[in-house]
Amino acid sequence: MKKPLIGITLDHETSKSYSAYPWYALRENYIKAVIETGGIPIALPYGVGFEDNYSDIIDGLIITGGNFDIDPSFYNEGVISDKVITKDNRTDFEFSITRAMLAKNKPILGICGGEQLLNVIFGGSLIQHIPDSVEQCLEHEQKSPKHLPSHEIELVPGTLLHKIIGSNKSMVNSTHHQAVKRPGDNTIASAFASDRVIEAIEHSEYKFCLGVQWHPEYLTTEDDYKIFNAFIRECNV
Repeated sequence: MKKPLIGITLDHETSKSYSAYPWYALRENYIKAVIETGGIPIALPYGVGFEDNYSDIIDGLIITGGNFDIDPSFYNEGVISDKVITKDNRTDFEFSITRAMLAKNKPILGICGGEQLLNVIFGGSLIQHIPDSVEQCLEHEQKSPKHLPSHEIELVPGTLLHKIIGSNKSMVNSTHHQAVKRPGDNTIASAFASDRVIEAIEHSEYKFCLGVQWHPEYLTTEDDYKIFNAFIRECNV
């Protein structure tokens, strides 16, 4: 059987520890997760107008996370936290490729910041810094090794995510300071932490459009495998 081609968005820096020159970055976990569950990973460098060609070629899209935030102006807010760090060129590209994939109704998996981007595209808003907005919040930026589960989430019965995992609860890792505040149009919140922070969203009008706030690409738990297997399976249809 022909394996599906999975586009993966990249991080970008103009200069930092790796090189004095601009560079792209992608954690190997994303690549390994796609390969291990039956796909072929394709890195997607930014480029004006590339989204149409990319969306023709790839069978599914993974919007990755990163140490940055979406500019609050995209959801009609000003910056209200000094913790907000933006990367406009990355956000612009991810908006373009995501919209192109939605127009073709091809499967999308948004991870961490990728989940947040999906919500903003659908007209939703974000909590800019969880400790400033959620009373008695969990430690969503865990200090333990980032790949290990640190808290439980509750899944909403009848949702795509619930059907994939097959349980009302799951254990997840947590490395985010922002979260979905108001779900976008026709966007369903499909999982919550105990402090009621939204942990997953989905959009029922598309073939497979799922966003999760944690990082299943580490494939640490059986549920992580279930998410990637379901995504790759849809990319094969």
